[in-house]
Amino acid sequence: IHRKKSAMLVKRTTMSLRREDGPKPTILVPHGQYCQWPHLILLCFAITSVEVLPTALSFTVLPPLYRSPHAGYSRHLRQVEVDGKHGGLRLSGSSDDIEQLEKIYDLRRFTKPDTVVSTVSSDSRRAATFTVLISACGAILGPFLDSYHSAFGVLQYDHPLLPLGDDLSGFLTTATWVPPLFGLAGFIIGWLYLLLDLYFSDGGGWISVNADVNKLYPDVPKILAGISLFTFQYWLSGFLFLNGADRLTITAIISVIAAGGFVTFDGTVAGLLVSLATAIGGPLIEYGLIHTLVGTGEGYHYTDSGEFGWGFPLWIIPVYFLGGPAVGNLSRGIWNWIGGKNPSTCEVCNDTRAQNCPNCDGKGYYTTNNKSISCKSCRGRGLVICRTCFDRYGDDPYDIENVRRIMSRLPD
Repeated sequence: IHRKKSAMLVKRTTMSLRREDGPKPTILVPHGQYCQWPHLILLCFAITSVEVLPTALSFTVLPPLYRSPHAGYSRHLRQVEVDGKHGGLRLSGSSDDIEQLEKIYDLRRFTKPDTVVSTVSSDSRRAATFTVLISACGAILGPFLDSYHSAFGVLQYDHPLLPLGDDLSGFLTTATWVPPLFGLAGFIIGWLYLLLDLYFSDGGGWISVNADVNKLYPDVPKILAGISLFTFQYWLSGFLFLNGADRLTITAIISVIAAGGFVTFDGTVAGLLVSLATAIGGPLIEYGLIHTLVGTGEGYHYTDSGEFGWGFPLWIIPVYFLGGPAVGNLSRGIWNWIGGKNPSTCEVCNDTRAQNCPNCDGKGYYTTNNKSISCKSCRGRGLVICRTCFDRYGDDPYDIENVRRIMSRLPD
């Protein structure tokens, strides 16, 4: 530095990255005619790698506050502030503040499986009653629907059971093992619906994809309409088969009805998953029954062995698919009826999702010193989002961006 003026000038620049613990590193950066931007960028990257990454990795990396915690994680809430005085970064918030926030949000031991199990097991009598009712509904309704296919010649039992007499054989044709099998199907589909509804709905902080709470509380007309459409689809598939419709035509018609029925009467992610599982699992079970019961005298077979010789035509798949919404809404209705839980109108916002701004009393402005000032809380609209009914719609009250999206869609 003390050499002749013609020598290269060197300027010391002190760069400091401040942490809560540890010394402040001082790094000499040459500045002058030989210092170029690529060198400076690489040097900054090296500083970041050496100083910032170890500090970042020393803390648990977790989602932001408005996101749901993953199982097994605890949330450490610390803000990162810009230290204007020293030009660095600083972690703010004492350990006491963090402990208090964790107590408020109660996120330390929160896991999805625990919540599902606790919700179902909290009322064992309700769960047992639901199991009996949904199984009984499956055992009673299933054989009558299956009889449509027997009446139209879609399938035949080796030795059908006719408890109501030969004169009513077209009304009810079944076998001894059919009612219990349909009862088991009702049990499985019903519980899958309830558990997946719990999993995908709000449930105390989970990500909600069943946004419309009314879908989880179907009324009696909707339940009966869904079952009626499923019954009609069952009948129509047999009717088309009897009148010589080809496989592709039956598959196309039944698939359109199944898709329309799902969108109309369900439309939830839980329902879609269960319906797909039913559409796949049902034919697989039939494949096993057809080939296992051969020669036992208790078997059955489809008149049309199907496109691939599996023992059934492929149009049976959309028939099974529509069984999901029919049984699912019935399950929801039974579960809600047993528990006495039905959605009531929000007493604060009357289900409009908005309420008067408490800061300006719904005016959008307030008066001070004889001047009208636009309210910043509601941005002059006079309305703020209703936080009373957040749980009804599966929304997170701490997701600010989502709150803004909801408010932007609401009319003034």
